[in-house]
Amino acid sequence: MKKIKLSGRELAVLRAIDFGNGASGSEIEEATRIVPEELVEVVIGLMEAGYLETNPPVHSLAQGALRRTHFEVNPGYAQELKVAIRRS
Repeated sequence: MKKIKLSGRELAVLRAIDFGNGASGSEIEEATRIVPEELVEVVIGLMEAGYLETNPPVHSLAQGALRRTHFEVNPGYAQELKVAIRRS
């Protein structure tokens, strides 16, 4: 199993997402209270690492699209991410 290291903001975003149903960008924004510009950067980083996916798939994520985009945890990393969240 790969040991995943997450920043505080990454942890906040992942904690805001229901691992079974996902969450909209607006739900993540409300739960984390991270400034939208910074939230976009954190989400893009998690997507580039393969930890998050959008449903339906989105090729580029702009700040304006964040609120209406639905995010899900990549099922291939779900167990490792749960362990990383518990460790923190």
